[in-house]
Amino acid sequence: MKQVEHNSGPGIVIGIPTLGRPVPLDWAFSFKGLNPPINFNQILQVVKGSEIGVARQAIAELAVEKNAKYLFFLGDDVVVPAHTLRWLIYRMEQDPKIGCVGGIYCAKADPAYPLVFRENGRGSYWDWKIGEFFEVTGLGMDCTLIRVDALKDLPKPWFKTHDSDEFLDGKNNAEQWTEDLYFCKNLLTNSEYKIYADAGVMCEHWDVYGNKKYTLPTDSLPMRQRIMDPNKKKCLMIGSRIELNTDYDTVYFGGEGGDYRGQMGSLPFANESFDHIIVTEPEQIAVTNDLFNTYLIEWLRVRKPGGIVSINFPQFYSHESICKYLIEKQYNASINGTFVEIK
Repeated sequence: MKQVEHNSGPGIVIGIPTLGRPVPLDWAFSFKGLNPPINFNQILQVVKGSEIGVARQAIAELAVEKNAKYLFFLGDDVVVPAHTLRWLIYRMEQDPKIGCVGGIYCAKADPAYPLVFRENGRGSYWDWKIGEFFEVTGLGMDCTLIRVDALKDLPKPWFKTHDSDEFLDGKNNAEQWTEDLYFCKNLLTNSEYKIYADAGVMCEHWDVYGNKKYTLPTDSLPMRQRIMDPNKKKCLMIGSRIELNTDYDTVYFGGEGGDYRGQMGSLPFANESFDHIIVTEPEQIAVTNDLFNTYLIEWLRVRKPGGIVSINFPQFYSHESICKYLIEKQYNASINGTFVEIK
């Protein structure tokens, strides 16, 4: 009989590469409130005075040596929300294809720009909203969670500050990579893992004197939340972008054409936000599996009391069987044309 292994390594290594400078008081309070989920033991590893790429590599080597599950990098000048570890670990636990996920913070510049990227060499990526969860090609490493298993098969070094000004045959071969983008490129090039940014984890970036913090400009694209008419009913459309001939003020969720992007199991909206939720592409989800139930609970969470969730199942589904299943689960379900509705 195989013996159960009770302790195979720490749940998380928290790595802080630092030059040893004083930290802002806000950072100290933030660090004190930073707690992982229940039953996650942790190791704190601080590397002081080393070049940033060397420091990150040393911390990552330790995480692999200790057989940690996750590695979290925290900058000594980045103030993160109290829910950061719990939320980023939650993201990782829901999708084993995610190798790296991070919160968003800005460069120390005026105007500040987010250290999140969709294409290398084309600057910051701006086309997102607060609360979204979206795939990227790179992000800053000072509020980032890495799946340690993703490191094990990557070529070393995993982190390296690369600055070359070589010329060959009259051609400019100059190349410059900060250690964070070097890692992201390595991960995407040499593995099947993906990188995500979570705009539900917005951080502050402080100057070296602790006198000024850098955050997104209030007039920037991510800060322009969709303004809803308070006199209109509100509809959330999940799936294909179709127009509604109603008086609803409509928000579209999902895909590049959506107003918001993310995961259906974690919608970036408050409880009881919408009068009507319409789901138009659930065919890839079996109605009886746990994933559908997770999504349905989330759709019902953002529905106002007395509102409706309408699910447009393909014709090859038996709407009668779906209704019967939902009624057995104590939902008030009925059929309306090609939709199954829950009131």
